[in-house]
Amino acid sequence: MANSVDYDAIDIGDEAPGIEVNFNLDQVKGFLGAWNGRVDSANSRFTNREQAEKEGFGGNAIIPGRLGLAVIARAVQEWLPDGRIEKLDVVFRAPTFQETKHTASAMVTDKTEDDSEIRYEIDVYLEREGEDALRPQRGAAIVVVKK
Repeated sequence: MANSVDYDAIDIGDEAPGIEVNFNLDQVKGFLGAWNGRVDSANSRFTNREQAEKEGFGGNAIIPGRLGLAVIARAVQEWLPDGRIEKLDVVFRAPTFQETKHTASAMVTDKTEDDSEIRYEIDVYLEREGEDALRPQRGAAIVVVKK
C-alpha cells in the first residue's frame, strides 16, 4: 500500500481532491487518435464547431464521453493509488464542452472491510465550473484495496 494514503482513515463522506481539466481541440484530437487509432473526420461534433452547432451543441465542440470517463477514473486512481477499480459506471447527462473548466472527483458513499480488503462504494462525477456547477457525467464506482 502507498505510504502516503491511510486507507483506514478514508470513510463515508470523504471526497477525492479532484482533477481540474480544460480540454482543447488538440487534446481531444490526441485522445481520439489514441482511442480510435485515428481522429474523427472534420465533420465531427468533437473536432468541428459548426458541426457541433448543427447537432444542437450551440456552436461548442464537445469532448468524447469516454475522455470524461477516463479523467474520472484517473481521479479515483490518484486518490486511491493501491485500489483496484472493480466497477465504474457513468451516465452521460449533458454534453461536456471543450474550453470549459471541469473537475473530476469522487466521494465515498459506503465502506466495508474484512481481514483482507477494504471496499469503497464511491459516487463519481465530472463537474463544470461556474454558476450552474452542472455535472454532465456522474455515476458510481467500487474500489477495492487489499490490506
